[in-house]
Amino acid sequence: MENLNLSPSCARGTALRSVELWEGYGGRTPQQMRICVFDNQDTALSCVDYRPHPGQFETNPPISQVDLDEFVARRKAGFGKPAKKGEFVRDARDLTRFMEIRYPCEFPNLKLPNDAVIYAVAGGRFEPLPFRIGAHPDSYQSDLIVNAPGKKVALLLLGYEQSVWNIRWTPGTDIVAVAATGSGRQAFAGIPRGVPTFSPHDGSGFACKYPEGFDFTAVQRKDRAKVDPIAMEIYRRPTDGMFVGYRQPAIAGDPLPPSAQLIQSSDTPPESFRVSRP
Repeated sequence: MENLNLSPSCARGTALRSVELWEGYGGRTPQQMRICVFDNQDTALSCVDYRPHPGQFETNPPISQVDLDEFVARRKAGFGKPAKKGEFVRDARDLTRFMEIRYPCEFPNLKLPNDAVIYAVAGGRFEPLPFRIGAHPDSYQSDLIVNAPGKKVALLLLGYEQSVWNIRWTPGTDIVAVAATGSGRQAFAGIPRGVPTFSPHDGSGFACKYPEGFDFTAVQRKDRAKVDPIAMEIYRRPTDGMFVGYRQPAIAGDPLPPSAQLIQSSDTPPESFRVSRP
């Protein structure tokens, strides 16, 4: 939570009563919290549990004062009108669902060129980093090479634990956007600062979750159809290619010639994502 004010209500209606916090990984950010409110119908006390970001297995955002005020106000208002016939209205009385609706899985303000291709990438060789990039003490780095001369490429990186994707590309390859999924923070090294990037732990996109039954540890190129729903949420387009690295740096695009020149920007080295130990 950020700058949260706790105060009782002076009148009948929905009001915040208490907040309980549990620490995670010995850090300052709570791994779990419980928010209790008085509901306006009968002033009965009701509580909701919430696992805020950052956490190893969750992608829920931290709660700001504005978020909490809106949540309490919506409870008081009864959460909108009944659904019309044939419509489905998501129940926002649950705090996690409310935050998913408030921060949807979408790449904000992105305008992809019409001729851009979407390349999904999974796997690779993840090496431990000597520093952390998020709340969890363990962070990793995976090298990725993009070889698509003459093409505009938007990357969809299928991550999990908090990782830095160290990205390089061949001359003539134009990387126009980078997005990632994963329960841990995903960072993009080697990308020029002007390239749009999207991660569930930075800005919007906390509702981005893998489909039920999706095993990110066993993704194969034939699983492209399973990845398309994720691409449709983030990029509003299906993938044009699926590339998997098996315990070696992943290569997206065409096979890499042995003497290929590789390009990388110095704007975002892996060390730039280091965070201080809490």
